[in-house]
Amino acid sequence: MGADLFDPATRGSRWTACDACGARWTGKSECHCSSCHRHLGGLGLFERHIKHGRCLSDRALRERGMRKQYREPRCPVWRLGGAVLTPLPQDEEDGDE
Repeated sequence: MGADLFDPATRGSRWTACDACGARWTGKSECHCSSCHRHLGGLGLFERHIKHGRCLSDRALRERGMRKQYREPRCPVWRLGGAVLTPLPQDEEDGDE
């Protein structure tokens, strides 16, 4: 087995991780929501994913022009426009209306 990316001793300062959902990332300008555990490509998108104090659904984010990009399966990044790099089969499910 390889190094545990969640172990600070083996991941060093390269990775940041969310202990609650298992997401991990390296982007310093990205934002991770501790409520809905979506990962957004910047502070502006983070602010746009909230309406009246609640996190929007995946469908609402897509209606606002955001798309998921996958660098690694545990942590898709919501970005404005752009192509979805490697969509996963369960990507289109909306259980949070």
